[in-house]
Amino acid sequence: MPNLSQIMDTFKGKKIPDFTPVVPIYHTAAALGAGVTLKDYASNSSKMAETMLWAYNKFRFDGVQLTLGVGMEAEALGAKTEQAEKGLPTIKEHLLKDILKLKQLKIPDIKSAGRMPVFLEAVKIVQETIGRKAVVIPTVRGPLVLAGQLRGISDLMLDSYDNPDFMKELLDFCTELCFCYANSILENTGVRAIAFGEALCSPDFISPEFYKEIMAPFHKKLVQRIHAVGLEVAIIHICGNILPIFDTFYDTGFDTADIDAKTDLKTILKLNKASKKTLGLRGNIDPSWLFQAGESEVKEKSQKLLLEVGNNPWILSSGCDVPYGTPDANMSAMTSAAKK
Repeated sequence: MPNLSQIMDTFKGKKIPDFTPVVPIYHTAAALGAGVTLKDYASNSSKMAETMLWAYNKFRFDGVQLTLGVGMEAEALGAKTEQAEKGLPTIKEHLLKDILKLKQLKIPDIKSAGRMPVFLEAVKIVQETIGRKAVVIPTVRGPLVLAGQLRGISDLMLDSYDNPDFMKELLDFCTELCFCYANSILENTGVRAIAFGEALCSPDFISPEFYKEIMAPFHKKLVQRIHAVGLEVAIIHICGNILPIFDTFYDTGFDTADIDAKTDLKTILKLNKASKKTLGLRGNIDPSWLFQAGESEVKEKSQKLLLEVGNNPWILSSGCDVPYGTPDANMSAMTSAAKK
């Protein structure tokens, strides 16, 4: 039976012999099996916690990851959201269609703004219940994703060419909010790891040069500050093929990088082995394939993946969010592949 220190060491880039933690990006998909509606999951801290604890106990994971969707921080700042019966809140109207309104934005009271307190309480419940034996990972949106939720993605990308000064000011604000929220989670729940979701930083969406020149300095500042106040593990999650920007993660200070199924695994493993600082790596089962595959296929693919990663510090997981409706048997197959 692994202990928490072994799990955390793997996330920090240390390979533990004969041990691979299983911590998939499995949150809202768990609601179906737990018998919780997505509307309740997104608005009731007890129901969110119940969902994650069900997944932990059902599948014998070594940790769980919680999220409240990409719109949570923007909603807390006053953005109008829409809560679907079978989905997470989505932004209905962007706050910064008028860029002059940025001057009016202030860091909100984390304990009372929007659904932030719902998320805080859910994370706290889960941490208090299993945090001594498993890693509990809350998800915070990174600066570029948050900027996109506030400004609108199309307008934000135009700003990068037409109004770079405004974009820098917006990213400064978003980085500060990311830090404040992550720090509040750390202080109020006692978690030891936080995942920063930055889907818009994908080389499938922006150029590697944009990431390295514009975004990496904001990430470095964020990670340095959150480590300084006591966070042990900062996880970066960027969708798609991250190979063109992977080397940047060593300098930004992240401890673990999520590896999407689109990324060439052999090259990533080679780069990580050759680096002076070894990252924890998590992935990289294709979630769309996981949704459709059979139980035996999932176990076989997971076992093959573990053989391929060898003595790299690897956390077995989906490469991105597990889809709602993924068979329970497939999640169990991942665990059984790693726990001989």
